[in-house]
Amino acid sequence: MGAVYEAEDTLLAKRVALKVLSADLVPVREHLARFVREARAAASIGHPSIVEIYDSGIEGQDLPFFAMELLQGCSLAAELRERGRLSVARSIDIACQSLAALGAAHKVGVVHRDLKPDNIFLCFETGSSPTGGALEPCDRIKVLDFGISKFAGPVAGAEGRPAAAEPSTLTRTGAILGTPQYMSPEQAAGSKSVDHRTDLYAVGAVLYHMLSGRPPF
Repeated sequence: MGAVYEAEDTLLAKRVALKVLSADLVPVREHLARFVREARAAASIGHPSIVEIYDSGIEGQDLPFFAMELLQGCSLAAELRERGRLSVARSIDIACQSLAALGAAHKVGVVHRDLKPDNIFLCFETGSSPTGGALEPCDRIKVLDFGISKFAGPVAGAEGRPAAAEPSTLTRTGAILGTPQYMSPEQAAGSKSVDHRTDLYAVGAVLYHMLSGRPPF
């Protein structure tokens, strides 16, 4: 849908990641709506394991953009290509952090719908992990790319301000969105009633990949 550049916020003298929508997609209303929704979804969650959004807008008349934190590290997909598979302790730590991030998203009614190793970023650190483990080095993760996320109702019993309802044109019955290797059966069937449980399925598929070195299917 777009490209991401390393850029500088000249007012704050701060390096950022700048995502812009591809020019050929700007005239397509649905693509523009999804791009805007990606920034809005990530910004509405407010969790340390969700990529932080600093600003968004349209430059001139035809360049939609949003600025987010510039991360240092690599994607989980790149790490798996390099190592083949991860240790049990490290895999569980990454999965637990992913669940915490998604839990925060679900509390405000956001369903990611495309969790996969490419969308889990590892910010390498040393010391104790956020989940209490003592991994050397440990991973601090960031969940990325809410481009096909869905605004639904918050999960039962969840607190927090629910996100606004999603226009029906962005989630149609029969529209298959996501990555097949990590996609729940109901999502693969194009069901419009996909809810937060599709993200839990994806975490299980990612965990399987980390432990075994390959996707479950």
